[in-house]
Order: sequence, then structure tokens, then C-alpha cells
Amino acid sequence: MLTARPCNNAGLSNGDHPSRNRVHNIMTSNFASSQVQPFSSHKIEPPSNKIETSLDELKAMYTFMYRMRRMEIAADMMYKAKLIRGFCHL
Repeated sequence: MLTARPCNNAGLSNGDHPSRNRVHNIMTSNFASSQVQPFSSHKIEPPSNKIETSLDELKAMYTFMYRMRRMEIAADMMYKAKLIRGFCHL
């Protein structure tokens, strides 16, 4: 099953740049591919605007991100309870 999602710029405020929100996604059962507008760079080679990953890798990244955020929330609570001394930059 192959689906393509067109870019959608509806709902942008005047401050949003439409090219930052143009993402083209193609997903199959175990594979995801995205392409964004080309990046501009100064005196270096710009990064690729194509991303290819598997759904398992996306799930692993989300799980890791969620775990890190929960740790940050716990550290913030401990800092506010004065269990962490000094400065806690989150």
C-alpha cells in the first residue's frame, strides 16, 4: 500500500514561511520517505533534503524521545524540590 500526502499550507500565519512547511511523505507498510524543500547554506554543502527510514526506526526514535522527556520532567521536579543543587538547565 503506497500513499502520498501532498503539502498543505493552510492555516499559516503571516510570520510562517511556507517553504518550511512543505513536506512530501511517501509511506509503505515498513518504509517511510520524506522530502522537504532544499536548504540554503553559506560556504558549506547543504544537507540532503531526502529522508528514508523504516517504521521500526521511527518507533525507536519516538520511544527514546519520550523517555528523555520524562527524564527532563523528573529532573525539573527534583530541582524544584531542592533535591538537585546548583543550576538545572533543561
